[in-house]
This record gives sequence, C-alpha cells and structure tokens, in this order.
Amino acid sequence: FVAYGRVLDDWDIPYVDTDYTAGMYSLTQHLSDLGHKRIGFISGSPDLTYVHYQLEGFKQALTANASSADDSLIVEADLSQRGGYRAAQTLLSQNDSPTAIVSSNDLMALGAISAAQDQGLDVGRDIAIAGFDDIPQAETSHPTLTTVHQPGRRLGQLLGQMLIAEVREETPSQRHVLASPSLIIRQSTNLDLWL
Repeated sequence: FVAYGRVLDDWDIPYVDTDYTAGMYSLTQHLSDLGHKRIGFISGSPDLTYVHYQLEGFKQALTANASSADDSLIVEADLSQRGGYRAAQTLLSQNDSPTAIVSSNDLMALGAISAAQDQGLDVGRDIAIAGFDDIPQAETSHPTLTTVHQPGRRLGQLLGQMLIAEVREETPSQRHVLASPSLIIRQSTNLDLWL
C-alpha cells in the first residue's frame, strides 16, 4: 500500500503528502510582508497530522519575522464554514484583535470573511483573511480568497506511480514525497490590488 498523508509516528511507510509546513509558512510570510504583526490562526484539531504541520509553518514564519505565536490568537474550530465563522467571532472580540487571520482550510476562511463583514470590516483592507486548499469557491467569493493551492493532480500521479512500483515489488525512487503547494494571492489579503 501507499498512503496519502503522513503520520506523526516513526512508521516507515511509503507516502505522498502536501508540504503543509511550507504552505502555511508562505501564507503567513505573505501577511507579514504586508505589515501584519498580529496574525490569528483558525486551526482544525491539532490531532490531525496536516494541522500539526500547518501550525509548525505558522509558528516558524512568525519566528522568522521576530514575532511569537500568541496562544490567544490560535483558535481551534471544526473544519466547516460555521466553525470558521464562530472562531473568527472569538478572535475579533478580543481587545487587541488580529489584523490578519489564516485558516486550516478555505471553508473556515470563508466563514471568517462572513464574520468580519458582519462586524462591518472591509476584508482585504481593514483585515486580511486567507485559507488553505484553493477550493472552487475561493475564486468566486466576495472578496476572492487568498489561499494555498495543493497540486491535486500531481499528488494523484505520484500516488499511482508509487503504488504500481509497490505492486511490481520494485523499489520506488522515493518512499516519502512532499509536494510543494503554491500561494495564490487574491483580494482577501489586499483589496487594493484589484481596485
């Protein structure tokens, strides 16, 4: 067998996964480059392996920009739009609320956009919000959503190639493959780019 995704244990199983650490690092770095110092993170459960790696990337980027992860700015939510909405309400109700929010997935980010708009904030100008996955709705939301694109087709090809090698009892050229995601910058982090 070949796994899509990693486990945090020391199991030596063949896998293909997205480099969630690098993806979240690039997203957080983008927000730091825009001048954001208080960046919130709406995360899924840290028991999920990919969320563990996203948190690593988030904290690494903050450290690289002479910031530290403020635990009050990390809110766990279920991976739904409603979960993102509620978590954003929690973040935005703080006295020193974040000027930017990243989310473990796009659905939560879309919920965060709705929560910010319900509080009268202009997303992309008053607050930056970004997601992860690049789902189709990210291109058509208002404003459009900055996100991290996962190379789904490439991941599938790599999984298929590795599985065929395993079935043929051949040694795959790589047993552990991390595919690089790419940052997609849209209006939700910088509305002025499109006005």
